[in-house]
Amino acid sequence: MRKILGIIVLSFLCNVNTNAEIIKLICIDPKERDFIVQIPNEGIIAQIQGQIVGLQRTEDHYFLEHYEKKGVKNDIFFSINRSTGKFEGLWQIGSIKGFYSGYCKLKPKNKF
Repeated sequence: MRKILGIIVLSFLCNVNTNAEIIKLICIDPKERDFIVQIPNEGIIAQIQGQIVGLQRTEDHYFLEHYEKKGVKNDIFFSINRSTGKFEGLWQIGSIKGFYSGYCKLKPKNKF
């Protein structure tokens, strides 16, 4: 009985983050295209347009970074101001570099 109770308690402790909420942002660059950023309330990983990036939080900014992997140069560096929503970032794929700046806003939730 104790073993079963211990297993149940441990499973609750291990599954604490399964229901963590994800903040979904639509970031708009007036010169380029819009893109979606997904930031979990907890953890060190986020997504930009489906690309997994490292996440660092400060009181006033989110910093999103991704470095190249072997054979493919794909560097991403973004910062988002948590108070104003203003973002700036650099996305480099191979020899093509793109600089982005604009504003992010919360993505409206689906009705259905």
